[in-house]
Amino acid sequence: MFDEQRAVTLASMNPDGSIHAVAMFAVAHEERVVFLTKERAQKVRNIERDPRVTVAASTPDGGIQIRGHAEIVDDPVRLEPLARRFLARRAGPPATEADMARALHRRVAISVTPLRTLTWSRWVC
Repeated sequence: MFDEQRAVTLASMNPDGSIHAVAMFAVAHEERVVFLTKERAQKVRNIERDPRVTVAASTPDGGIQIRGHAEIVDDPVRLEPLARRFLARRAGPPATEADMARALHRRVAISVTPLRTLTWSRWVC
C-alpha cells in the first residue's frame, strides 16, 4: 500500500501529551515503514522522547493503521540505503551523488517497526 500512496499520516506524541500528526511521504523497506525528514523536526524530537507512533494510510478501497516503535536513523552507513530507496520511489533510479548529498543534508530517517496492524476495506452492501 505504501508504494501506491502519495502521502500517509505519521502521528507522534508532543511533550504536552497532544498528538502531532503530519502527512509525509513514506516507503516500505524490510518490513518497516520509512520516512526521511529534517534532523530537528518536531516529530524527530517527539520520537527521541517517546518512540511510540501510529502510521495511517487510506485509499478509496480500504486502509491500514500501524502502531509501532520508531527509530531515528542518523548513522550514514544505515541512512544511505534508506535514502536511496526513498529517492528511487520519488524520482526513479539511479540517484546521483549530488542527489544523495541533497537528500542526506541535515536529514535523518524515521524507521517504524510495526507492533500492531489494523486493515480495513470498503463496505459492500
